[in-house]
Amino acid sequence: MTSPYPPGPPPQLGYPTNVPGPPPPHRSYTKLIVIGIAAVVVVLVVVGIGGATLYANRDKVFGGKAPGPFQSASSGKPIYRKLPGCDAMPTAALARLVPAMDNTLNVRREPENASDGPYGVCQWDNLESDNKPPNEDRSVKVTLQGYADNVTPGIAAAKQNLADARDTADDLTGKTDGDHKYGRVRELADLGPGAFAQDYTVNSPTWLYGGTDVYLQADNLVVTLEVIGADGPDSKEKPMAAAQADAGASGVAKDVMGWLSSCADCES
Repeated sequence: MTSPYPPGPPPQLGYPTNVPGPPPPHRSYTKLIVIGIAAVVVVLVVVGIGGATLYANRDKVFGGKAPGPFQSASSGKPIYRKLPGCDAMPTAALARLVPAMDNTLNVRREPENASDGPYGVCQWDNLESDNKPPNEDRSVKVTLQGYADNVTPGIAAAKQNLADARDTADDLTGKTDGDHKYGRVRELADLGPGAFAQDYTVNSPTWLYGGTDVYLQADNLVVTLEVIGADGPDSKEKPMAAAQADAGASGVAKDVMGWLSSCADCES
């Protein structure tokens, strides 16, 4: 049988093969490039803001020294404190806790001012005042210890000293050491990081009194306060209550800190 189609490959069914189809779609990458660049810019801005915030708060985030009253308001850097002269401290800070003794304070220095060296100590101790109830047997002692003035290790040394004092206080909590019986340790957050107080009582044949020790750090200085509420076996006073001693010692500590922060001669 003869084929009706001409010689050659058989014809394809459907659309003719000689008719061109629609052109392939044209892909434009310009829009994608713009979107990608915008996304990168947004990421960089977010990372930059986050990094700047983290850097500004690095002390808080990483557990370092949080900004406090002894940091420079302009630069934010720590201010190293020196002891310009022990007599420069206003005695009103001591009289504030023992108001009946404001005219009988005996301010002394032990030892002589050593602020020119890497370590200095100033101590104030008001003598007892008789026949002036109800404060005849109350006294306050304040000690400032400066570490490595004008050099960075000073702050680290003061911080370590405060930590050592806290460890000792924790070990003594609820224990009797000789004739001293120690109470619990109380945090004093309003006096700065690490500040604490511990009350104690002394009961011996010759002494009967209660007191509170307060410790705080002010840059490269450690401030120690000892508040004695009642002293002597014939005292008519009961030992000062812990809350009262804490409040009084906190007041004196704030006075000391205020004096240090405003003392131009104390800034290195």
